[in-house]
Amino acid sequence: MNAPEAGPVVTAIGRALVVAPDEEWADDVVRRLTEAGAEVTHARDAAEASVSLAEKVPDLFVIAGSDAAMRDHHAIQQAMQLTGERASDDDVPVVVIRIDDAPLDEHLFALLRSADTVSAADAHSELLFRARVLIRRSQTRKEMASHADTLRQRARAVSSTVLASIDPDDIAHALVTGLGDVLATDYAMAVTFDNGQLPRVAAFWPTVAISPDVELADSQPVLRALANSLWATASMLITDPQAEWAGSPVRTMLAPWASKLDAATGVLVPIGQGESATGLVWIGSRTPRTWSPSELGALQSMALSAGASLLQSHLVVTLRHASRYSARMNKTHRDIISTISHELRTPLTSITGYLELIRDDASLPPDIGGMVAIVERNAHLLSALVNEVVDVSRVGTDDTHEATPVALGQLLVAVAADLRVAMEDRNLTCTVTADAHAIVLGNTDRLEQAISSIVHNAVKFSPLGGKLTLSVESDEHGCRLTASDAGIGIPEEDLPHIFDRFFRASNATASAIGGMGLGLSLVKQVVAEHQGTIDVRSRVGHGTTVVVQFD
Repeated sequence: MNAPEAGPVVTAIGRALVVAPDEEWADDVVRRLTEAGAEVTHARDAAEASVSLAEKVPDLFVIAGSDAAMRDHHAIQQAMQLTGERASDDDVPVVVIRIDDAPLDEHLFALLRSADTVSAADAHSELLFRARVLIRRSQTRKEMASHADTLRQRARAVSSTVLASIDPDDIAHALVTGLGDVLATDYAMAVTFDNGQLPRVAAFWPTVAISPDVELADSQPVLRALANSLWATASMLITDPQAEWAGSPVRTMLAPWASKLDAATGVLVPIGQGESATGLVWIGSRTPRTWSPSELGALQSMALSAGASLLQSHLVVTLRHASRYSARMNKTHRDIISTISHELRTPLTSITGYLELIRDDASLPPDIGGMVAIVERNAHLLSALVNEVVDVSRVGTDDTHEATPVALGQLLVAVAADLRVAMEDRNLTCTVTADAHAIVLGNTDRLEQAISSIVHNAVKFSPLGGKLTLSVESDEHGCRLTASDAGIGIPEEDLPHIFDRFFRASNATASAIGGMGLGLSLVKQVVAEHQGTIDVRSRVGHGTTVVVQFD
């Protein structure tokens, strides 16, 4: 680095810290720096330098010393502490004056981020020049770092705007507008490809310069191939007229645009998600331009955000379509169930009504009366089945009402009272314990259906003269409903399937106990609807316990 002291570099030195045990050398260095307009502090050794550093951080560090002082590395270590710990990213330059050409520890010297050495013979003529060059380089690095940080912040703001939208056209418009603003480009374009998933969009900035009549259809195969190639290698393409791409099909395709827009250079970046590209971004400049790494990084970051947002848009639209289709199917399902139940209930009402009249006829022969009783019982079973199917079909639909506080204990008492006649017919002993403080936020009708189904199963599967235990408790963990019977129990291999619709335990079927296997399916749906859990414990011949927990 041989340059005259009075060259074009006129960077101000500002504050300087000189570490030099030799007074003569120190005086000369301090004088020269002072004459150059610097505010100079002199320290004889590392200890005095530490005191000075505690007060303020200099713009320049000058070290001059004897052979022994250089070998001790005290001054250099102090400079390392300054540039590494005290100054953090300030990158304070260090000039080392080698008074007697003492050898330096190259590894130690390399740790200094901005440093230079000058021999004692050249120090008089080159000290200020070397110092100014180092300071200017440091300032340039700081400016570049500040610019890169500003770019990152603005790019994040654009990415946030892009990610906040679910409309593909808005996403593309926000992207190209943000690119033009953040990167100060003259032109920006974003296009997506026809791939059966994302809609075809094309956005240009500024819209006045690039008219919507630019036809992209003929360029789709070339653009898609280029975008996939760039996406696969996580790279971008600088469209510099002097670059290797000048004779490629892509340049031929872009030539009309470049001519119309007078674009001298630009950058192509893919938009994509997963294994393939879904689109392409192009930014252009009227004049030759060198794109900095921070600008290219900001461009790539914004393009990635656009790809993620477009995929999110596709997923949202797909979910909306699926939701609408599901809603239509649910309505059709409910309409069918409603129609079937109505058509079944009408003749069942007539059947049961006439059966009651026949049964009340005193002249009816006993054998005929027995047949009528069987028909009537099965008609009631069929009516109950219709009601159960309707109840199951309603759970989880839009028919559910607004949630309100429900006293779970009161519901259990009411359900037990409704089934009292059935319990007496089987000579069952039932114990009911209800905590008045057990409150669940939910739907009263749905919860009553679930509790009724649980208790009805306990009654149905209990032996004559058996015992039932029903309880509702509350504690710091929530509310708990328990129903225990001493009935036939459930085989272990059947337990995983008891919540499946129309499933019935093998021993229940063998014992000819009535039912269609819908009760526990309804219970599980209602419990899930109220963010609860249900647990069934059972042993064949020892009964079943159902525990429902609401947090």
